[in-house]
Amino acid sequence: MNARFRQKYDRYLNESNNRFANVTEVKSQSSPVKIADLELGRKTTGGFPMMVDGDYVWVDPADHHNMIYGSTGSGKTRRLIFLMIRIICCAGMSMVVPDVKGELRRGTAAFAKKLGYNIISLNMRDFSSGNRWNFFTEPYRLYHSGNKQKACEMIADAIESLAVEETRTAADKFWPGMAKAEGTGVGISMLEVLPEEMCTPANLVHICSEASHFNLEQLCSLMKENSPVAITMAGVLSAADKTRQSIEVTLYEMLRLFSSNRQLMGMFAESDFD
Repeated sequence: MNARFRQKYDRYLNESNNRFANVTEVKSQSSPVKIADLELGRKTTGGFPMMVDGDYVWVDPADHHNMIYGSTGSGKTRRLIFLMIRIICCAGMSMVVPDVKGELRRGTAAFAKKLGYNIISLNMRDFSSGNRWNFFTEPYRLYHSGNKQKACEMIADAIESLAVEETRTAADKFWPGMAKAEGTGVGISMLEVLPEEMCTPANLVHICSEASHFNLEQLCSLMKENSPVAITMAGVLSAADKTRQSIEVTLYEMLRLFSSNRQLMGMFAESDFD
């Protein structure tokens, strides 16, 4: 173990300081919630369920990060996740729940709706069902309400997420790096120039395709010359033709999923929730 690692983490690796908390210690830092209240949907304290003792669930109401680990079939979902969602519902707290299998929605949606929850579902397996979400909607509204920095960060994050696989597999990181810069620049240009209904992933794909290079030049010509995004785009557009074409091909590969799946394109065409 190198010296830097030891200096930073050695205090956590001392066996005499590491053990499971006992029942008394857990209860001293948790709040009791009646199981009967959870069954009836009564107002309760929200938090992560730490333990069950008799007629009570002891929950941690603090803002802590929690990790659940266990082998497949050990009851992580049944014993903890379902319980945690019910506790959160009874506490009236908002939540975001990754639900790849759909089992959490099936097991908790009726209870949540009974308590007045508005359930928004983004179904990434069946694009024709669930809600629709255009990831340009919020950045557009932020951009035109004066919070341009946050809007630009959101567009950059979206492009970064779409570029993960291309960046991972690229032999030369220059091309995905430049493609991300162009994609971010195009996205921000759209916020600046286009009306809200035209700021969609489908139009981003269309503008970024090599065949639409003229449209991209027209879009950039409408921006202020001294703006950061205009300067970034100028660097891409002024590159030699083969370099520019390679950047555009790389970017199009990052965005290709939107053009190859009509149902996916329809799902991201607009937002049907605030």
